[in-house]
Amino acid sequence: MSSHLSRRSFLNRCLVGLGGVGLASATPAHASSWLDGGKSGLIPNGRKDQSKAMRKAMSRAAHEKRPLFLPAGRYVVRDLELPSDLHMIGALGQSELIMRSGARFLLRANARKNIRLESLTLRGIGATISSEITAQLEAVNCQRLVIDNCHFVQGGRTGIQLEGCSGEITSCEFRQLGRYAIFSRHAKGLWIEKNRIDDIGDGGILIHRGEFGPDGTRVLNNRISNIHAARGGSGQYGNGINIFRSDNVLISGNHIADCQYSAIRSNGAKQCHIIGNHCLGSGEVALFSEFEFDGAIIANNSIEGGAAGISIANFNRGGRRVTVTGNLIRNMTNSTPHQGPRLNNYGLYVEADAVVNGNNIEGCPSKGMILGFGPYMRNIVASNNLVRGSQVGLAVSIVPKAGSVLIESNLFEDVTTAIAGFRWRDQSTGELLGNPDKVPANIRLNNNQIA
Repeated sequence: MSSHLSRRSFLNRCLVGLGGVGLASATPAHASSWLDGGKSGLIPNGRKDQSKAMRKAMSRAAHEKRPLFLPAGRYVVRDLELPSDLHMIGALGQSELIMRSGARFLLRANARKNIRLESLTLRGIGATISSEITAQLEAVNCQRLVIDNCHFVQGGRTGIQLEGCSGEITSCEFRQLGRYAIFSRHAKGLWIEKNRIDDIGDGGILIHRGEFGPDGTRVLNNRISNIHAARGGSGQYGNGINIFRSDNVLISGNHIADCQYSAIRSNGAKQCHIIGNHCLGSGEVALFSEFEFDGAIIANNSIEGGAAGISIANFNRGGRRVTVTGNLIRNMTNSTPHQGPRLNNYGLYVEADAVVNGNNIEGCPSKGMILGFGPYMRNIVASNNLVRGSQVGLAVSIVPKAGSVLIESNLFEDVTTAIAGFRWRDQSTGELLGNPDKVPANIRLNNNQIA
């Protein structure tokens, strides 16, 4: 537990015995331990710029190591630099910091530590967006930064942008933002948990690095929906969660719906674990691990609706080593302009050093599983999977130089062809199941069945 007073404890102390109509002017119980912004020169709902008074109050609170309480109301401010040891709290959903037109930024912290913001709303509406503005809250090289139960709404840029930071972003709400909800680069121990993200212009949560390296961010139990790709592209925008060159990231327990591209996209990440997420209505591939990835675990995810389910690609760029187990994939019927039509509407695709086990795939009209593409196939085990309702249950590459694959104990139902060989995009064999003389030497079939 943090040594700081939790939001729940604060609310309990502040609100016990107070009627709803009195909240706007309420100050916390035990007020001697708090600095009341209303008594420090700040005027709730004041029409004038209150940046100077806000800076003075923040500086005093940090110096005295006392929480600064902002009474309910709107505060028009700009260019606020956050000091170390600042603990600022608002009345939930009622204390709003409004970005003044012409601001270079709203809140920013550089090389600070022990900053905690709670129950504040940061709103960008009405502000003329400067080209200098990247986010409503910017932080660089900050330690132990905690953002809890805050709202980031109606901004032309990003909600929170971090560079080289450690800390937590929990129970916050992000909506109607032009770029991203949360963008982190070079994190040094970051938790992103229990946030609500909706109607975002280019991406939900992004965990990036300029070069390959350890990151370790935890992205847990967030609700993400309606992610657009306002800037276009072919997959760099429009994703619910996007990991780029960041190793050892855990993505678990998230509910992600209606992303223009992928629910979760991992590019060049090592040891990225994608476990137990709900992914609904993706415009392209729901779960994507691509380019120089290594050591991915994709397990126990529920994927419904999309152009394709899971894609583990780019062996030609070094992408290898993955386990894909226990996923439920169904109804991959969406159309997308971003892939050739013959690759759309498949359930699962892998290329190299892959174990594919115990997946349940249903209602993928084109192919249930695809193993390899041209010569890009090596050391794949596909076992104990169930495929229903596909034209081809399992498509496997048979071009020269394609590597070894073991296809064992899989069950197929309502398929035109259970197992077929492909040369690149084109089917080049009939049914291989039950026809051992037609099976290429690099493929071993054992105990597969058609129901």
